[in-house]
Amino acid sequence: MVHFLSDCTYQKELIRKAIHITLGVVTCVLIFYNIIEPFYLFIVLAITIVFSFFSRKKRLPIIGWFLEHFDRPEHFPAKGFITYLIGVILSLELFPLPFALAAIMVLALGDGVAALARPFSKRKTALSNKHLIEETIAGIVAGAIGAAFFVSLPLAIIASSCAMLLEAIEVRFNNEILDDNILIPLAAGTSLLLLTKFGVFV
Repeated sequence: MVHFLSDCTYQKELIRKAIHITLGVVTCVLIFYNIIEPFYLFIVLAITIVFSFFSRKKRLPIIGWFLEHFDRPEHFPAKGFITYLIGVILSLELFPLPFALAAIMVLALGDGVAALARPFSKRKTALSNKHLIEETIAGIVAGAIGAAFFVSLPLAIIASSCAMLLEAIEVRFNNEILDDNILIPLAAGTSLLLLTKFGVFV
């Protein structure tokens, strides 16, 4: 049976994931063409954390409106954006630039498309009760397409598969599920690094 969300909920998810995808693609373009430096992302992260802290105590103008309409209320304010920036920054710091950009594209397109495909997915994976086969496959394909702009297609497919399958398992750290905005790019970048390190040039 297809898992449908309410119209209102799915509309919000569409907008949220459109922002998710756009943010990753735009970031890759800006970094690739040296329009911005990763340092500026640190500044944006720091500012967002400050706004998140004050938003817990008081509704801030404009920011409060965005949080009410696009943020998930079960989390602390702007959690998704903060963890997204952390995942992007870690990728840029830990991996060579092509691998980092490929990892960010897997996060942007893989995770974004997987979430949008969820209402049309039917079968659960053997990895988790919360993830569905069709959404995972959609995420792998979309992530591979995005990563292929920066690495070879076989490497892109492997990196996207590793990241999206690991995300489906719901990796835990200190009994907490590791946020997929951090897990996905780190998994994709690490797989690319290991493949090339051990001479697997496919």
